[in-house]
Amino acid sequence: MRNIIKITGSQNSVRITCMDCVIRGESEFKAPFGKIDGFIVHTNTLKFEDGDLLTPDQLKQLKKLYKRYYGLGKEVIEWVE
Repeated sequence: MRNIIKITGSQNSVRITCMDCVIRGESEFKAPFGKIDGFIVHTNTLKFEDGDLLTPDQLKQLKKLYKRYYGLGKEVIEWVE
């Protein structure tokens, strides 16, 4: 798994495109005060396109890549099981 290129989502799914793979999972909009400002991603549903679930180590790596992707900007993903 290498650098994240793009994160897209809808009211019930998220797609994280990395340089060498695509990860999909279930999510929902995070909308405090009625305004959408991110996603709640259910980590236990994250899978590679071939259907393999992420291992705990892969999830840890994905979270690190996410931090690097957003840098010091506002985080848009809240990770939950």
